[in-house]
Amino acid sequence: MKKLMIAILVLFVLTAGLFAQEAENARPWEETIRRIENGKTPNTNNTYSVEILYYPYSHEAYVTYVIFDALYQEEEAVSVVSDVAKRLRSEFGYDRYGYSSDATVRFDNEKHLARYRINIVFLQNDNN
Repeated sequence: MKKLMIAILVLFVLTAGLFAQEAENARPWEETIRRIENGKTPNTNNTYSVEILYYPYSHEAYVTYVIFDALYQEEEAVSVVSDVAKRLRSEFGYDRYGYSSDATVRFDNEKHLARYRINIVFLQNDNN
């Protein structure tokens, strides 16, 4: 009797695992586009990188501008992030974009990096 109960329990767990995997793959809102782009700032020619996490289901992106902390200038960070937002807007076919909150700046004293991060929300016109 115990062996039968254990066999039924194992069969149930395996079956539940199969259905859970199918449901997990069928969720489009979990698709994320990740990119890392490198570039040079136009005014000072400093090397930076931009980390982009775009979530198509929620129409938002998290953009992080990363540069050595001694070279960080907020005006350049805002300019680079604005250029990235404009490119993403046209690439994914949105009409406009906005910022959902204020940007945050974090300094990593161990790696000597500055990270300027902002959340961008993309919008479509209702007239389309």
